[in-house]
Amino acid sequence: MKPPANLAKLRQTIDGIDDRIHDLILKRAAIVESIAEVKKETGGPVFRPGREASVLARLLARHTGPLPPETLVRIWRELMGGLVKVQAPDFTVALLAAGRSRIGYDLARDHFGAAIDLEPLPSAKRVIGAVAAGQAALGLLPPAAENEPEPWWPILMEEAQAGLNIVARLPILAGHEREPSALVVAAASPEPSGDDLFLLGLETESEISRAALKADLAKAGLVAQPVAVAAGKGHHLALVQGEGALVADDERLARLSALYRRRRVLGFFARPLAPMPSKTTTATKTSQRTDRRGAR
Repeated sequence: MKPPANLAKLRQTIDGIDDRIHDLILKRAAIVESIAEVKKETGGPVFRPGREASVLARLLARHTGPLPPETLVRIWRELMGGLVKVQAPDFTVALLAAGRSRIGYDLARDHFGAAIDLEPLPSAKRVIGAVAAGQAALGLLPPAAENEPEPWWPILMEEAQAGLNIVARLPILAGHEREPSALVVAAASPEPSGDDLFLLGLETESEISRAALKADLAKAGLVAQPVAVAAGKGHHLALVQGEGALVADDERLARLSALYRRRRVLGFFARPLAPMPSKTTTATKTSQRTDRRGAR
C-alpha cells in the first residue's frame, strides 16, 4: 500500500534536509582538518572544553520547537567528539575501572562520543598518572566528597602534578544534583567559557574550621564553599569550589591569610548548562492553562 501523496512528499523533504545536514557536517569536518594542520605548526589543544561549552550555550539559547534540548546537546557532543578524533586519531580518555566505573564509562561515552578510545584503569591515582605520562589525553575523576579513604585531589596539589588541571565537568547539561557526574583532568590549562567554577586546594599546618575557612575566602574576595577536607602527616588540606575562572596569579589568592602555606588552583570548568525552556512547549503550557481557566 502506497503512503498518501502528502506523506511521501514530506518524506522527500526530510531526505533533502538530511542531505543538506550531511553536506554541512562534511564541510565542518573539512574545516576542522584545516585547523588541525594549523595546530601542527602553531600548537594548541585539541580538546577545548570552554569553547565547546560556549557553543552549546549559544545553541541552547536559540533552540525552539519540540526537539528536546537533551537531544540537541547529544547530537553536538557526538559531532564534537568525532571531530576531536579527526584532529588526534590517538586521543584516549582514561577512567576508573572499579567502583563507579560503569558510571564513568557512560559519562565518557555520552560526552566524547562513540569514536573516542576509553582506557579503564584501577584507581584515580593511575588515571592521573596516565594523563601526566601522556598515555591518555584526558582522565575522568569522580567528584570530590567528604570522608573518602583515598581522595584524588591531594595528588593534584603535589608539585609533580603542577601541569595538570581540572578542565571540564560531565555532564555538560545540568540535571538533578544527585545524577552521576565526573571531572576531567588534562595536562593543559583550562579555558574560560564565560560562566565557570573553580577548584582551589589549600594546605595548613593545623586544622581549620569550615566557618573560618569560608570567612577567610570571603575576606579575600572569593565566592567559594568548602567541598572536602583531608588530613595528612603534619598538614591539613581543604578543597574549595567557587565562582569564576580562577588562575594562579589572581591577586585574591595573595589576600588569603598567611595561615595557608600552600595554595594550588586545581583548575576551573564550565558551569553545567541549564536548557532554555522550549518556546513551543511554553506556548503549549500557556494555552493549556488558558483552556483550564476558561473551562471553570
